[in-house]
Amino acid sequence: MERKSEISFSSVVFCLLVMFIHIASQPISVLNRESFSFLAVMVPWRLSAFVVQGFLFLSALKFFLAPPITNYRHFYWRRFTTIVLPYVLWTVIYYFFFYFAGYYSLSLRDFLGYLLLGNIVSPFYFIIIIVQFYLLMPLWQKLFRSVPSALLLVVAFIITVVFPQVLPGLLAKIGITLSYTDRMFPTYLLYWVLGGVVALHYPAICRFLKQRAFLILGLWLLAAAADLFFTYQQYVFGWYSRYLETLHIFYCILSILSVFTTGLYFTAKKWLFRFDRMTFLAFLSHCLFLNIINFTMQFFGITDIGVSFIIRFFFVYAATFIFCYVVQALRQALRQKGVN
Repeated sequence: MERKSEISFSSVVFCLLVMFIHIASQPISVLNRESFSFLAVMVPWRLSAFVVQGFLFLSALKFFLAPPITNYRHFYWRRFTTIVLPYVLWTVIYYFFFYFAGYYSLSLRDFLGYLLLGNIVSPFYFIIIIVQFYLLMPLWQKLFRSVPSALLLVVAFIITVVFPQVLPGLLAKIGITLSYTDRMFPTYLLYWVLGGVVALHYPAICRFLKQRAFLILGLWLLAAAADLFFTYQQYVFGWYSRYLETLHIFYCILSILSVFTTGLYFTAKKWLFRFDRMTFLAFLSHCLFLNIINFTMQFFGITDIGVSFIIRFFFVYAATFIFCYVVQALRQALRQKGVN
């Protein structure tokens, strides 16, 4: 499939935001929740909380823009070598990093638990989710090409709401505990289906999004304001709204579409595509640099929340993308050497 600038743009934005979420998590956890400093960090942090959903949208979009899969052996082998093996490798890297830092003891059982749950570092649960969607690819191939798109979206929305918000409570009444819904694919089904539907009607939907760009932006602003209001009420005053999670679904959809629509105005740039090729490695590796700078600041006694946030922000972005650039350059050099 020819690389599309709007997809690369969205991928880069989502990658930058997922890094920001983890950079900002430390001040979010320690700042006085009634302070202006907390509000200043919480607003962009919460507004960024749609990137996992965005990555799922892009994954489905790219798959269904491509021709139908006919060789599933090749498909699964490709996913294994490009997604699962790097994930396993980086899980090993993090495990030994935390072991030598004195946080873990060597335990195969613990390691396998981190591997299967995707919780050795915060963003890795995404890999667990996307692998579930990959495993069901024959089902998606059939559904997307035989069921009306509107029906798919309605059913996916119902499942996305009911599975994490209603089903655990119903099952608890009969003594069944449903854990880890945050890393089960039905919780994110709507975003995957949305990506597939956009792919199936790509030219028409892209035209619609460009024609209605200001409407989408206006709806996003309303959803963002409502989501921030209820989130702030919950964090600061402990007032929990039962509708916040459903509201956040609408916010995520509008955020994804807003970023994607912005990307439609981007012309193809070589630097953008190169940046896009770094995003998966940046996703996997940025928490390593985050932990390195955290341990370093702890060693040197840097405890000021504002100062440590600024250091963490610039170091993690710079170190991650320098590392990704070097790795990408080495890969390219090895390929050229192999060709020659």
